[in-house]
Amino acid sequence: MSLFVKITSIILLTLVLLLIGFGWFSVLDEEKSLEAILDKHGNAIARVVADFSVDPLLLEDYPVLETVLASFGKREDNVLSIEVRHNGVTVASYYKDNKEQGRTFVSPVNVHDALGAVMSHLGEIHLRLSQEDNRAILLARQKEIVFHIIAAFFVLLLSMAVILRKTVLNRLKDLTRRIDSVSADAGMLAPGGSGPAGGRFYGDELDSLSERFDDMVGSVRDYNEKLKAEVAWRTEDLNEAKEAAEEANLAKSKFLAAASHDLRQPLQALSMYAGTLKLKTRDSELLPVVDRISSGIQVMNELLTALLDVSRLDAGVVVPSPRQFAVSDLFDELEAEYTGLARDKGIAFRISRTSLRTESDPVLLGRILRNLVNNAIRYTDQGGILLGCRRHVENFHINVYDTGIGIPNDQLQEVFKDYHQIGNLARDRRLGLGLGLAIAKGMAGLLGHRISVTSLPGRGSCFSIELPRARLVQDASVEDQQEQPRTVERHCILVIDDEQDIIDSFEMLLGTYGYNVISALSARDAIQQLQYATRKPDIIVADYRLDDGRNGSDAILEVGRACGMEIPGILLTGDTDPDRIASAARSGFSLLHKPLESGALVSAIEERLAEVQVQSSSGQEIPTM
Repeated sequence: MSLFVKITSIILLTLVLLLIGFGWFSVLDEEKSLEAILDKHGNAIARVVADFSVDPLLLEDYPVLETVLASFGKREDNVLSIEVRHNGVTVASYYKDNKEQGRTFVSPVNVHDALGAVMSHLGEIHLRLSQEDNRAILLARQKEIVFHIIAAFFVLLLSMAVILRKTVLNRLKDLTRRIDSVSADAGMLAPGGSGPAGGRFYGDELDSLSERFDDMVGSVRDYNEKLKAEVAWRTEDLNEAKEAAEEANLAKSKFLAAASHDLRQPLQALSMYAGTLKLKTRDSELLPVVDRISSGIQVMNELLTALLDVSRLDAGVVVPSPRQFAVSDLFDELEAEYTGLARDKGIAFRISRTSLRTESDPVLLGRILRNLVNNAIRYTDQGGILLGCRRHVENFHINVYDTGIGIPNDQLQEVFKDYHQIGNLARDRRLGLGLGLAIAKGMAGLLGHRISVTSLPGRGSCFSIELPRARLVQDASVEDQQEQPRTVERHCILVIDDEQDIIDSFEMLLGTYGYNVISALSARDAIQQLQYATRKPDIIVADYRLDDGRNGSDAILEVGRACGMEIPGILLTGDTDPDRIASAARSGFSLLHKPLESGALVSAIEERLAEVQVQSSSGQEIPTM
């Protein structure tokens, strides 16, 4: 093997290795770039799908969830499948191609509060994207790089041949000739060589090779820029879709707030009819049937009331009205409400009697205790619930004990967050929405009461509310009163509501209690009827939303002006819209929320009339609120 071939082989082998290494690293860089782009694209799609899946997953509206997944799957060409998993179980899915393995991206589906903190984990989005586009692009780049390497190899081969012949080989031949000449002069024989004469090298082939490498690098760079631009366009498109979804979600919230009022209207009528029927069938064999009807109404009422309480707390319209009262009165109400419910479930509900008095808002405190007792009954399958008090020096605690499933230590504070539930993996709505304890915590904070919980998993829990003792002991004792219809003639009540069913139910209920009832569909209708009435209304009960464009507060004021007197009023509302609730609260009239029990309505009327009588006897100006 000649020296020329040896040197050429060594140099070419080195250059080939360098070219292969460069090509290999170019392929790796291209692959990493494509994977990064796919990761960014896949994570972006998964996050958007997760945002769109919150409401359907929270409401367990799986058909809507399937529609959402299908819309994303059809919109993105490289989507192979989308799965929504809750506790490891697939609850909704979309499949385009199950044969290709693809690349999977996972994004959590969480419920966030106004500050963006995670309140509840609902599940995960499993998005599978096709890698065929990336493989096709990478294969094309590999072919292009191989082509460039082969082309560069031949260019280098030719170049090295020229270079070696014009430089190294000619110099070696010249050196050989000089050695031969020296050897001849010394009388020695030496082999000579022959070869082409040296010439000048201009490097045209090397310049061409450099240009090919520049073209290759430029092509890779141009393609990367193209991919980045496409990713930016897709991201902008997804952002626009997300903004549209947020606008649609806002519109949905407003719709649900309005729909809540419409749902409460027939529920309110049912509650009034059930209350009237219970009064009329007190000693009848139909009383258990009436109780069942009332229980069904109560279940619907609990779900709507939970949503309403959250809206009221968010709107900041819940204003405590503290007064002194006997805790035993509240315990008696709870015993009457929940003894039957506990018995139907096969557990005991026991009350520890107490003579303690406190200073608080009995309505809000009652709402807190009802949420705690409801929660205890829901999560207790055997044993029972105990409601009692424990005395301390300056205060006392109302404790709700249960023998239910208990709460793990790491979740003792989590249970007071919105939508957080324990032992309800199937999200059974008979166990509520997971709002009861959060509402209790919020109302306790408004009252300045501390609420806490201790628990042993599998043994039970104890929820405790710290209350102050009443500073002044009132002499008058409060006698237990049964819900009995009054037979004596009572005050005149004007009822204004734009739905006839509500008016009919109010007339029947209040008439059973002995009130003189005047009903009207609007303020104008009420004024016309009062022209022929024998007496003016002592109080007005009006729905806040009326069909004639006026609200209930405007109707009360208009009727009062027509009668030439200020008439106290009570507003009824079924709205959950915080703005509308706040507007109603600012009207100055007493505000009750639908659906309300018959006893609650009668109690509110009696309390308001009593306040007016006291103010009139003392010579004070009678406010309209």
